Amino acid sequence: MGDEVVATDTDTGNTLWKFKLAGDTKSQGGFLGTAPLAAGGSVLLGTLDGKVLKLDPKTGKVATTFEVGGQIRSQPVVDDGWIYVGTEDGKLVAIDTKDPTITGWPTWGGNAQRTGIARR
Repeated sequence: MGDEVVATDTDTGNTLWKFKLAGDTKSQGGFLGTAPLAAGGSVLLGTLDGKVLKLDPKTGKVATTFEVGGQIRSQPVVDDGWIYVGTEDGKLVAIDTKDPTITGWPTWGGNAQRTGIARR
């Protein structure tokens, strides 16, 4: 949504929760967070203020914040308890969450179905 994450019920379309992102979309370039991703029962996203947020999918509350140290505009990769994210200043940051259940979004080397199997 640009400045918030919104969870909706797939059956009814009703809003379940909203999470407002910090910042100003007009002065900071249109969006304040990456597209959210689902991995290991969590919702994760990168933010323009240099954080990866792990949200509780039932409540939308922040469960964990990982400081990255640079603006994030591209979606993180999450696999086997590790989060990999690129920053706007060209760094690749690897975060060991120490939680192997946070997995399931290996976009590098995978395909659109996140199976890890790429076919030509």
